[in-house]
Amino acid sequence: MVEYNEPMLKQIFQFRSDEFESKYAKQIEYELSKRGIRKKQDKLFNILEKYKEYNDSELIKVFNDFENAYFEEINYWIEKYYQLGFCDAMKLKKEVEESSEEIENGKSIR
Repeated sequence: MVEYNEPMLKQIFQFRSDEFESKYAKQIEYELSKRGIRKKQDKLFNILEKYKEYNDSELIKVFNDFENAYFEEINYWIEKYYQLGFCDAMKLKKEVEESSEEIENGKSIR
């Protein structure tokens, strides 16, 4: 497994993801609508509204807890993939530099 400085990468990820979200907010909304995700969300909320009167606070709390847990899990994996991509990029950079040095020294590529 590739080792990395998790706190540093976590800070970089947080900064870059905030920047990405603000830059692409309109495009993301368009993609969610285009793929029908917004319709599915609306359908779910409409169903919840129907049953809301029966046990309003419990139903909404369960749904909100589920939604928060789901997004935490997604964010966890996105962050891990970001860190892995960062490590892969650093490894690739090192390999390219080593290959360049070998070529400059007259050695063949592995």
